[in-house]
Amino acid sequence: SEQTLWAAAVAAEPTNAFAHVCYAECAADRRVAERHYKLALVNSPSDGIRFAAINNLAALYLSDAQPTKAMIWARQAVAMQPRHPAAQFNLARAKRALAQRP
Repeated sequence: SEQTLWAAAVAAEPTNAFAHVCYAECAADRRVAERHYKLALVNSPSDGIRFAAINNLAALYLSDAQPTKAMIWARQAVAMQPRHPAAQFNLARAKRALAQRP
């Protein structure tokens, strides 16, 4: 499976940021995905991989109803790529979720 492929890639080369992001993308468990996005960030990712990990963390936290954490990551994603539609969308969703909190 795709998950097995990327798990093997991460095991073989634990400093491969691209492999960590790919594994996070197909991970069934959100905690595993979160861990691997963060591992990608500490393993010298390219700008594109860094953006993907950051933006995907924002989306992950939004899906987990954690808008405060989502806002932190969404702001970073927009700072990296101000015109990226997914980054703008995640930022808007985080703002809306925070505004709707009691």
